[in-house]
Amino acid sequence: MTYDEIQEFQAELAASSTPASVSRSRPSWSAAVARTSRKSAFDALIGVEPPH
Repeated sequence: MTYDEIQEFQAELAASSTPASVSRSRPSWSAAVARTSRKSAFDALIGVEPPH
C-alpha cells in the first residue's frame, strides 16, 4: 500500500459519517491490504539468498 493510498483511505474514513459509509469503504481497504501483503511476501521471497 502506498502512502497516497493510505492518505486516500484516511480521508474517506474521516468523511464517513455513518456506519454504512464506513462499510462501503471497507472492501477497498481490504483489497489494498491484500495487495500489500502479497507484495511484501514476494519481496521477502526474492530477497532470500540461494544456498551456496
